[in-house]
Amino acid sequence: MRSKVSIAVLVFAAACESKHPPTPVPVPVPPTNRPAPAAPAAGPATAAATGVTSGAFVDLARRLNPSVVTIKATELVGRSPFYDAPEEVGLSLGSGVIIDPAGYIVTNNHVIAGGHDIRVAFADGNEVPAKVVGRDAELDIGLIKVDGKDLVAAALGDSDHLEVGDWVLAIGNPFGLSHTATAGIVSAVGRTTRDVPIGKPSRFQSFIQTDASINPGNSGGPLVNTSGEVVGIATAIDTRGQGIGFAVPINLVKDVVPALRRDGRLARTWLGVYLSPLTDDLAASVALPARGGVFVSGVVPGSPAARAGIGKGDVILEFDGKKVDDKTLPWRVAVAGAGRKVTVKIWRAKAEKKLDVVMERLPG
Repeated sequence: MRSKVSIAVLVFAAACESKHPPTPVPVPVPPTNRPAPAAPAAGPATAAATGVTSGAFVDLARRLNPSVVTIKATELVGRSPFYDAPEEVGLSLGSGVIIDPAGYIVTNNHVIAGGHDIRVAFADGNEVPAKVVGRDAELDIGLIKVDGKDLVAAALGDSDHLEVGDWVLAIGNPFGLSHTATAGIVSAVGRTTRDVPIGKPSRFQSFIQTDASINPGNSGGPLVNTSGEVVGIATAIDTRGQGIGFAVPINLVKDVVPALRRDGRLARTWLGVYLSPLTDDLAASVALPARGGVFVSGVVPGSPAARAGIGKGDVILEFDGKKVDDKTLPWRVAVAGAGRKVTVKIWRAKAEKKLDVVMERLPG
């Protein structure tokens, strides 16, 4: 039997022209009891030179290491040409993070999608089998479970509060080097599949861009803020340059995990509207007093939106109690849940109005 090893990660070269990378902005981190290292010699900027002590990163890595795991997924890649010989296999290596002491671990879907036999290795070297609980290919998130005692779950943060320049730490298993930690900043937020061409274009993706080093095998590992909270799940890199990595925001992960845990998949719901960004001209045309929301350029007949009375020319200001725009509304709609009655606040005829929409499962 011939064994073939491949490292699981999405690596791509984008079609658009490169843009200048953002300049790192000094951001202080909470003080620690460890002394700051000596000032470095003149040369390229370092974390110490920007006011971040190495002790802060040491403390973060030490706290998160027990929650970060290596994932090994055996993949069936074909049958041997010899009669009655066993199937040939490959090995997919990735990372994951424990989110529940009961043994639930988040990773990337592409790490486990072809997995025939999945095993999880902990920081102490212990290795146990795992089972797939649920997967969402479009968000590239998977949920697996192991049986274990005294498991340490990572704290989950709020990725909506991330700003360009925030320090982050990536921990994972690049090229099989388990529990590797790399530091960097948030380079951008709100990247879409127009910026990050991973698989099929998706209306539901929004990536964090970071210059923390991410390599093949980091897939599924956590991106951590300076408070030790997971704010993203590493998912892709752009191989044209250095320091261009992407992570799925943890708030999207938190939206999808309950469905994966309960049903094994996320059954997306739909509203049935065509959306346009709310430009200054559109806002003026409907006498909207303050910019915000998304313009409805059309409504699908017979859709949940049509039945609720949403019409062309309306501006959707809030969905299910949250302010929205043309980037955030599709995701809020997708995870609303079939059968739920959701309140939608719109702007129509120079006044706000609330409509109740009964959500339905996305057709197809």
